[in-house]
Amino acid sequence: MKLIIIGIQGAGKGTQSIKLAEKYGMLHISTGDILRRHISEKTKIGIEYEVECKKGNLAPDDILFKMIDEELSKKEVNKKGFILDGFPRTISQLEWFENHHFINKCIHLNITKKTSVERLKERNRSDDNDKAIKQRISDYFEKTVPIIEFYKKQNKVVEIDASQSINTTFEDIEIDLNLDLLEK
Repeated sequence: MKLIIIGIQGAGKGTQSIKLAEKYGMLHISTGDILRRHISEKTKIGIEYEVECKKGNLAPDDILFKMIDEELSKKEVNKKGFILDGFPRTISQLEWFENHHFINKCIHLNITKKTSVERLKERNRSDDNDKAIKQRISDYFEKTVPIIEFYKKQNKVVEIDASQSINTTFEDIEIDLNLDLLEK
């Protein structure tokens, strides 16, 4: 199974991706985690991105394309698939992805803007300052929502109410994707 998980910041994409990866043996590819690792290791990518991150900007496409290709070329992807968390977030990223890779389904974790802000302020990450939060939410509605619409036209979107508990949200994902078939 090859999945993308999309939602406004704070919707629980990382949490649900990890749960799916652990239970079904999928490779969890989180662009945010990869970029934060580069920042902590002070790689060239990390140094360049840290400047953009503090402004609330997304990573440049060329960096993301290289990272995604590298991750999707891993052997684990061919076993049980992957769940891509944090990519694509723009139409240009979607176009590149559609030309190089494919997915079976797009999981849309849906929460309100208010819930997003509350959750982001609770998690206390260094890149979750007020300016960055405001910019990322604006970017989500302007740049990411059209991706959901693109996948809806292909009947690939699974809508999930992510305002529920973590476990209830996960159960809804499993039911809506018929993931019990993967365990057999």
